[in-house]
Amino acid sequence: MKPQDLKPLELAKALRDFVERHAKISPRYEDDPEYEDKYTGPDPYQLLGAAESIENGIRPDRVWSDWGSGCYRNWGDKALRDEHDALVKAALSVSFDVVDEPSAPSAR
Repeated sequence: MKPQDLKPLELAKALRDFVERHAKISPRYEDDPEYEDKYTGPDPYQLLGAAESIENGIRPDRVWSDWGSGCYRNWGDKALRDEHDALVKAALSVSFDVVDEPSAPSAR
């Protein structure tokens, strides 16, 4: 499913999963999991921040994550770059108008 077709919580999960799969882990974190910065740069944290905002019902006003920043593995992979860019675009345009439950019948 394309990122723009995901419901908000599905999109938040997709953002988190993308970071988990593709963000570079800091060597200091690998040596010491108590080290506070898990990732090598700020870009993955931007995606995680967007996910958290969406989970809280807030559309992010910016997501400053660039695939070519060096914070992601396989940065030369065009398909992964396209996935990253689609996730960022979806996060910036997420709609909370999706209703999961049927609305009550209107009173006449």
